[in-house]
Amino acid sequence: MSKIIPNDKVDKSIKDTLDELEKTNLNFKVVGSLLSKPYLKEHVRFTKDIDIIFNDDFNVIEAQLRHIYQNVDFFYEEANKSFYEPSFTCLIRNKGVVTQLEGKRIGFYNEVNTDSYIYEGIEFKGANIEYVIAEKVVSLLNELDRPYKHLVDIYSFSLIDQSLIDKKEINRYIHLINEQENIYRKKIGLEEYKLPNQIPKNKEFTGSIILTTLQAKHNIDKKSMLKEVNKWLKQIIML
Repeated sequence: MSKIIPNDKVDKSIKDTLDELEKTNLNFKVVGSLLSKPYLKEHVRFTKDIDIIFNDDFNVIEAQLRHIYQNVDFFYEEANKSFYEPSFTCLIRNKGVVTQLEGKRIGFYNEVNTDSYIYEGIEFKGANIEYVIAEKVVSLLNELDRPYKHLVDIYSFSLIDQSLIDKKEINRYIHLINEQENIYRKKIGLEEYKLPNQIPKNKEFTGSIILTTLQAKHNIDKKSMLKEVNKWLKQIIML
């Protein structure tokens, strides 16, 4: 059964972009906040871009996108000390609206299980929610510049019915993501990193605290949120 994504809190231009992407021969899976809506409901943040994972070459993806859209800006980034996986950003101008497509190539692409999602009549393939949560957890604990949104999103996931998610599957993905990051860290001369199971004390976050929290309809201070998220992480992470 496909998971229906309610159209509120989702930019309408996403529908057109998903529609066109489904017509390509690209091998990709949608990830990110777009897939959170069926689970987080009123606690999901507004999203205006599309995140994907893929295993095609950059030149193949760029060629396909330029074939579909007449006006795109395509930028790619190889693995470096800020990004542990090759990635790209594509700004798609269609019908006077700019949609941002963010993608990253991952070495274990075929090991990511998929679900079917429907948004405004467009059915597309996306990663299962356990992968989305695992990415958020790793970003929260390991990302060099930790956006406040990751903390808010994990807090939101901690509030849902836990029977809806598979903790073993989340941990499988956490292990795969962390393993891949260490492969890239080794390539660029960084020491291997062991993922912790809680947020280090006094860790600073970037971004708008008030806006992000209110957007997800939470009424909680930062200290309490950190405490609750760390409690949840200790229950989830079994590495």
